[in-house]
Amino acid sequence: MNLGTKNISLGAWLLALWGLLACQPATAPEGGAAVPADRPATVFYLLRHAEQATEPAEDPPLRALGVARAAHLAEVLAPAGVEAIYATPYRRAQATVVPLADSLGLSVLTYDPDLDLSVLIDSLSRQHAGQRICIVGHSSTIPGMVNVLLGANRYESLAKSDFASLFMVMKPAQGPVEVLRFSLPIPEVEGIKRG
Repeated sequence: MNLGTKNISLGAWLLALWGLLACQPATAPEGGAAVPADRPATVFYLLRHAEQATEPAEDPPLRALGVARAAHLAEVLAPAGVEAIYATPYRRAQATVVPLADSLGLSVLTYDPDLDLSVLIDSLSRQHAGQRICIVGHSSTIPGMVNVLLGANRYESLAKSDFASLFMVMKPAQGPVEVLRFSLPIPEVEGIKRG
């Protein structure tokens, strides 16, 4: 699809559409609701940081492929209406969402990677109720966040080679949580070696 001078992928449109639908007002069950019926769902976009370099081992930056993936992520999520962006303090996590933050005029907010995931998700759910939030973490923490939102252990740690999984979790004010898992491949970039 062509939107002005920018090409937007079908995946980006689907993410944006699902995010917009998720933020429609929830309907109240019979007998009333403890939560206002007009409160929209909270949508979480959860992903692992992009591909990192091998040096320095302690806190590596993104390698060229990771930089390309971060730019593609910005293209995909920019039309989704993200209102807050969080990442761990590590360079690879921060660099993964800087292009998205820059395109939206947002700051990347840092969260403590050692914080209990239930506490983190509860805090963000309350602080950003009815909003769309992007959270970048790590191979072991992102599936854990999805599990906390679901209230069930359905996802295990991501494979070391999995930098493409993007979880979209819709948490309505009431009712069941829904999860979509996308694969976010990056477009071919000349001179960048994959794998």
